[in-house]
Amino acid sequence: MSNADDPRAVLADAERSVAEAARLERLLDAQREVAAAAAAAVTAARTALGIEARDVERLERVSFTRAWAALRGDTDDRLARERAEEQAARFRLGVAADRLEEALQAARATEQRRAELGDVAARRADAQRVVQEWVLRHDGADAATLTQLLRQLALLESEGREVREAWQAATAAIQALEGAAGLLSQAGGLATYDTFFDTGILTDLAKRDRMEKASAQLQRADRALRTLTVELGHIGQRATSDLQLSVELDAFDLWFDDIFSSWAVRDQIKSAQARVDEALDLVSGIESRLAVQSHETELALARDLARRDEILRG
Repeated sequence: MSNADDPRAVLADAERSVAEAARLERLLDAQREVAAAAAAAVTAARTALGIEARDVERLERVSFTRAWAALRGDTDDRLARERAEEQAARFRLGVAADRLEEALQAARATEQRRAELGDVAARRADAQRVVQEWVLRHDGADAATLTQLLRQLALLESEGREVREAWQAATAAIQALEGAAGLLSQAGGLATYDTFFDTGILTDLAKRDRMEKASAQLQRADRALRTLTVELGHIGQRATSDLQLSVELDAFDLWFDDIFSSWAVRDQIKSAQARVDEALDLVSGIESRLAVQSHETELALARDLARRDEILRG
């Protein structure tokens, strides 16, 4: 059966628009939750920075605290430690602010894409009415059967796209985690060496470089895991209550070269290594399941496409 005025293609487009609008609305809800959490993190980081800045100010000004520290002979050590802690707090505030801006930009982009689709429900209703009238008028396949099949195809296409996006996010997260694991291993070796041996400036610089790179890679892994969490939410899956890595490791820890801080850095690295290993195991399992789900969705889509083509051929 063929007709130049066949309206079924219009209905197929309308179904796809409805499915895409639903996907964008789910995405926007998730992005708004991320933005709210990021805003709370910025507030907390700003408060922490204020506390650290006041500690530095108390030691810098002439006061009983500074006088007592001078008598003890540890003014410089204490002031250096407080300044380093203030810089670390400032660093964490910057990370939190960047995350908030990323979340807000993503939400704004999704809002724009959804607005461009317009009233998809009304377009689908109009298309359904036209197709039903046309099919019955031309003695074709049952209109309800065709309408249901087009809706199922649109849902499968949307599901397949979301599963592929989640699969890609899982792959990116694995790559970031593997990079973090390698850098943490290098930093851990230098931290162990620094604890037991009297190291010179070249070793200190090498250690600082490894730690800075490990910190940056952990931030990339954290972003990848947050993206994966959002993508899993689109297909109704949750990997764990917390897929994110807290970046507890940064270059400011290297400002202290006494035996206590060296042990502290080693402990931080071990803790980060353990979390990275756990996340790698978890995400690898997720990637495998998504590969299977993607294949099953493709098979279902191919089956329904064949049924649709059969109906369209009349």
